[in-house]
Amino acid sequence: MPNDAYDYSVKLKTEFEPVLKFFEVKPTGNLFKDLTLLAEAIEGAKIDEKLTKFFFDFYDRDGNGTISRDELSVLVRDIGEAMGDDSMKNITDSQLDDAMAILDEDGSGEIEWNEFKNWFDELMVCFYIFIIFNYNI
Repeated sequence: MPNDAYDYSVKLKTEFEPVLKFFEVKPTGNLFKDLTLLAEAIEGAKIDEKLTKFFFDFYDRDGNGTISRDELSVLVRDIGEAMGDDSMKNITDSQLDDAMAILDEDGSGEIEWNEFKNWFDELMVCFYIFIIFNYNI
């Protein structure tokens, strides 16, 4: 009879450990315990504002305190590359205009910090869910 038991130790070392490390969770080797600790760390961090600010500053290439349409284009393409999503990697001008219209809540033509933070917090929650389901953990 084949053994289909999940080998968490291999996944932990190769894929899941960096996520735990980022949230300063020391792996126990027990899948349920590690997921519980990770969930507590994520909730406690409230999607750490420092991480969000890091990404905002990184993609605010000209340092003017906002994300322009061109800077958003780079961000979306980078997310698409990371997620293996060709539609994001190859975003059209029309799609980029639609994204800008959604994210630029006040219609200023730029994405300010508070607009970025609202969107990025939602994005990160989706990303964590993606990681958990994509890596079968």
